[in-house]
Amino acid sequence: MTAALVKGLDSLLALEQETSGAMRSNILRRKEGRTSSRRRVYFGQGLTLSVHAEGREIRGEVVDFTGLGLGVAVTSEDELPAEGMEVELEHTGRATKGIRQYAVVRHVGEGTFGGKRLPRLGLAFTAAPRGSGSTENRRQGERHNCPVEFPAIAFASSPLFFREWLSFRVFEVGPGGATLTLASATEALMPGVELPLTITLAMLGQFEVRARVLRIRKERSSQGEESQVGVQFIDASPTFLRAIAEYLMLGNKDLTPSLLRKEGFQVGSIERAVNFEYGDCPKDYRAILDLRLRANQAEGKLKGATVADMASPYDDHSRHIVCRFGDRIIAYARMLFTEGDPAKSEFATAGHVIPDWLWEAGFVESGAIAIDPEFQKAGLFVPLLQQTALVIRQSGYRYLLGAVSDDLLPMYKTLGIEPIETRIVEPHPGMQFRSNLVFMDMYDLLTNAPEGRAGEAIASAIAFVGIPDVA
Repeated sequence: MTAALVKGLDSLLALEQETSGAMRSNILRRKEGRTSSRRRVYFGQGLTLSVHAEGREIRGEVVDFTGLGLGVAVTSEDELPAEGMEVELEHTGRATKGIRQYAVVRHVGEGTFGGKRLPRLGLAFTAAPRGSGSTENRRQGERHNCPVEFPAIAFASSPLFFREWLSFRVFEVGPGGATLTLASATEALMPGVELPLTITLAMLGQFEVRARVLRIRKERSSQGEESQVGVQFIDASPTFLRAIAEYLMLGNKDLTPSLLRKEGFQVGSIERAVNFEYGDCPKDYRAILDLRLRANQAEGKLKGATVADMASPYDDHSRHIVCRFGDRIIAYARMLFTEGDPAKSEFATAGHVIPDWLWEAGFVESGAIAIDPEFQKAGLFVPLLQQTALVIRQSGYRYLLGAVSDDLLPMYKTLGIEPIETRIVEPHPGMQFRSNLVFMDMYDLLTNAPEGRAGEAIASAIAFVGIPDVA
């Protein structure tokens, strides 16, 4: 081996040792000065920005970042901000144009970028200063934890890196935004960027919604370190917002539609969060009487009545359909079987004249419908009618008989219910009103369902049992 070759090998070895030592020193310095690793961005990739510091505009380009801060190569010949100085960042690059952030200078140094030796700033994100007028990064509305037994997931394409996908677990969600968890191994987000999210809610489906990243912070979990990403929804659809409310009620039985509305949620149907069955024990009967009283008093009726006053002699020969939300009975309908005996008929006893043909054909009376005031306008009325239609057909009857007030009659007509007669009745002392006796023909409803989702829904319950035996 020649002396020149030996000398060359020695030089390479020395360079390797120097480089390795520098790398070890750099890694150690990063561990001491940073709370997380950073995602490298190649100089020239286009993540340009301006750093505003004490009236100066310093142009630069992002060369690495995490959800907590940026490394910026300075490309303009301006006086650099000092360490500890607060600055405002205005992004000008293709993927981040328009994003404004606030940061504090943690490090001022230099490095080689694109073959050039340039100044470098290490910046850590901060909240917008008070009085700045910025509301973009403020969390909006109440959020609730997603039920563990019904996990929600989301994914989005990265706005910063080509053909890179981000997958999240939705930790908490509200009408204005959500908190997502992301494996910290993927540093591909920064505050201010917009995400085209696809969110999957258990039992409810997939929803597309745009969201802006408000903040990112590191948290320790049983799986190790993960990033919690706070996002704000941008122009979320009413369908998605209603689905959020129903999804939360699937797993949290302490919530009510009334409470969610007060917190800014939109609430539609909560049908998937409830179940229907029959009340058949003393505990259920007490809850039914209490519900009847609260529902009437919420409408300004029976103010001086008690729970005991809600008991009725017709309850003894009735089937009690209850809607449960967790352990609570939140909606109710009574199915009264007269068995051809006028003495067992609530409507005949109240003074209504039931036609002879109905007595001959047989019918079931539906009444005492009540919905918890905290669960009003939550899509429970039509499912309750579906259950009554189901019971009637399963019991072998064709006709349902009911009585409704004048203000409800137009709505009932849209469901295929026909009026028979009208008169003044007094079902409880002091509770006098004009009553419309109505009936529903299961056969006609099945073969000629009225237009609209409600009529079709009731017809589907009848079809579940089958076409009536009588024509």
